[in-house]
Amino acid sequence: MSEEKDQATMDAEQAAGFDSGSEDLRGIVPQLEPTPGLPERQAVRRRKARVMRNLHTLPLTAQQAIMSTMDPVR
Repeated sequence: MSEEKDQATMDAEQAAGFDSGSEDLRGIVPQLEPTPGLPERQAVRRRKARVMRNLHTLPLTAQQAIMSTMDPVR
């Protein structure tokens, strides 16, 4: 019975875009933008700083995906 459950779990994961042994490269969900007229969210700066600090620890494909989504203005 556990083998059936395992196969069902693997099928569900593959349908969701996860494949064992490979990286999930579906992209990065953008942060919510503040309402016009309100100041920039401080969490945006903290998150970007944290990502940049840890960027070197990620696989090259993940680094490239992150850098392609970075806003050069911020």
